[in-house]
Amino acid sequence: MNPFELHPEFYDQPIHLTPEEMSDPRATLREIFSQTSLSEMRRDLWKMVEACVGTPDPGTIETPEQRQDILMTYYEVERALDAAALLAARRKEERTIAKKTA
Repeated sequence: MNPFELHPEFYDQPIHLTPEEMSDPRATLREIFSQTSLSEMRRDLWKMVEACVGTPDPGTIETPEQRQDILMTYYEVERALDAAALLAARRKEERTIAKKTA
């Protein structure tokens, strides 16, 4: 069993954002995408999938620099997911409040 299933109460909230990033998740997304392009993230995500399940030879990620790039992409995707989830939760809360006051 993975830790996400063992501790859903912890993992069902942003865990990769600083308090400042949590206060402004849009700024976090802007910062992430100012450092890397969407196409670069997609390329690195594809390399991860390809290396893990698409080929018996994980030689598609050969150098330490390539591994570092892949790991950084993974981390940035996690941060983007945290920011997006936080924005979605806030939007849902705003809609709930609006319904109650209407």
